[in-house]
Amino acid sequence: MIIILNTLVDIYKPAKSADEQPKVIKRNVKCKRTFESHSVVLEQYIKPNGEISKKWCNIKENEGYYRIAHSFEYVQHLISPTFIKGYKRWI
Repeated sequence: MIIILNTLVDIYKPAKSADEQPKVIKRNVKCKRTFESHSVVLEQYIKPNGEISKKWCNIKENEGYYRIAHSFEYVQHLISPTFIKGYKRWI
């Protein structure tokens, strides 16, 4: 199943030379991205001070990690199987 989630991305200004590092123009810009629910791994987002975030989570897909602007529980509910009338069915 394909799900659409809000991801948080940083926008960079390109470096003028190979020696420079690109500069961040904006942080945590929301944009939508589609994911295949069967091919993602869901992880809780840990802040730099060691606390678990209640607003964000990480998704690992083949290409890399993405920070999602949804709670871990919300995304877990979207990608987990749903039980209907005693049998398991993917919705």
